[in-house]
Amino acid sequence: MDAGQERQILITGGCGYVGSVLVPKLARKHCVTVLDSMFFGNHLQPIDNVDIVEGDIRDIGLMRSLLSTTTTEYRQCAKDHVMAFLGY
Repeated sequence: MDAGQERQILITGGCGYVGSVLVPKLARKHCVTVLDSMFFGNHLQPIDNVDIVEGDIRDIGLMRSLLSTTTTEYRQCAKDHVMAFLGY
């Protein structure tokens, strides 16, 4: 891939804090798809060149479908405050 060529980027967990910074920057030059469960809400404002898919990375069929058109993937998904999430 040439350095100036547009990429098809998938960002998992892209609606969180890190994604809210990363997605707009990448969308300036590339097509971006964001996959997020929206468990903690959505921190992204509407952005041109960005498709948001509400779903879970554990959905193998969904992941296969999204990755079939992806040239680059950024993995930002995580459960914040895991201990509290688990009830500790």
